[in-house]
Amino acid sequence: MTPVVCFASKHPVGATFLNWSYHWLAGHDKNWNHHTGMTVIPHNPNTGVNAHLFAKNYHNGNDQWHRYLAEYRALDQTQTVTFYGGADEDVDFATAFNTISSEIPIVLLVESVQDPWYFCKIRHVEPTGGNQSLNLQEHNFYQWQHANNILEIYFKNNLDIIDKNIWDIRELLALNFKHIERHTSTYLDLLDLSKPHVYIDAKELWFDGESCMQRVMLQLGQPVQQDRLPQWRVAYKDWQQSQFDIIKFGWYLPHIVKSIVKGYNFDLSHVRMDLICEAVVQGMLIHDHNLNLKCYGLEKFPSNTLDLHQLLEQNTHII
Repeated sequence: MTPVVCFASKHPVGATFLNWSYHWLAGHDKNWNHHTGMTVIPHNPNTGVNAHLFAKNYHNGNDQWHRYLAEYRALDQTQTVTFYGGADEDVDFATAFNTISSEIPIVLLVESVQDPWYFCKIRHVEPTGGNQSLNLQEHNFYQWQHANNILEIYFKNNLDIIDKNIWDIRELLALNFKHIERHTSTYLDLLDLSKPHVYIDAKELWFDGESCMQRVMLQLGQPVQQDRLPQWRVAYKDWQQSQFDIIKFGWYLPHIVKSIVKGYNFDLSHVRMDLICEAVVQGMLIHDHNLNLKCYGLEKFPSNTLDLHQLLEQNTHII
C-alpha cells in the first residue's frame, strides 16, 4: 500500500509551500500528481505571489479526500504521495479531518488569529512575478477582475445601477465594510484534535520556517536530506517575502488610519496596498471616525498619509 500524507488547511496560508517543502527536504525529485503522474519537483516553487509552481494535489471536501486517498493507496509505490486537503464549508472540513486523521498522517496548518487581515489582499495566481512587479496595465486588469468578483458575489442584484469607476467601487466596498471585514474562524472547534496530527500555526511557518519544517519532518518520521537545505532556504526567503507583502498591511493598518485622521507623515509605499486594502482603510475612516475621502477620480491612493489627510471630509452617508 502506498504511504500517503495529508497537508490540511481550511484557508490559503502556506500549505502549498509546506507541501513542496516536505518533498524537497525528503530528497524527492518527483511527486505523484493525479493529473500528470510523476511530475518534476521545482527547485523553487514560488511565483512571486504563492508557491503554485509546485504541482500539488488539491482536494476539496470530505468526499474528495477519501476518494483520492483510496486512489493513491492503490498506486503500489514506495515514495509517499501527498495531497493538500481543503474544503469550502467548516463542517465539511471538520468531517474530512476527523475521519482521515484516523487513517494517515496529517499536518494541520491553521491561520494565525493575530493576523486577521491576511485574507483581504488581492492575490492572483498567475506566475507573472506578483502584484508588486506588474506593469500598470496588468495591475489594473487584476484590480478590476477582483472588484468585479466582489460585486457579483455581494451586489449581484444591483449591478445595473452600480457605477464601475474604481473610486466608486472602493467607496461602495468601504460603505459595505462587513463584506471585507477581518476574517474569523469557527471550524477549529469542530475538529477532533485528540487524534494524531501535526499542528502548525501559520505564524511559525511564516517566521521560523526552518525549525518548523525540521519539526514536521521529525514528527512524520521523514529524515531531512541535509544537502537540500541550502536551496530550500533560498526558496523559503522568496516565499517569506511574498507573505510579508500581505501581512504588513495588517501590522500597519491602525497607524495608517490614525495618520490619515491626525495628519501624520507616514510613507505608504512599503505597505503596497491594493484596492481591497484601500477600501478597508476608507471603511474604517467612515465607520470608526465618521470621515470620508474626497476621492472622485482617484484610481490609486497616494503614497503618503499626509496627502490622504488633505482629502478628508465629513462622511455624508447614513451608516
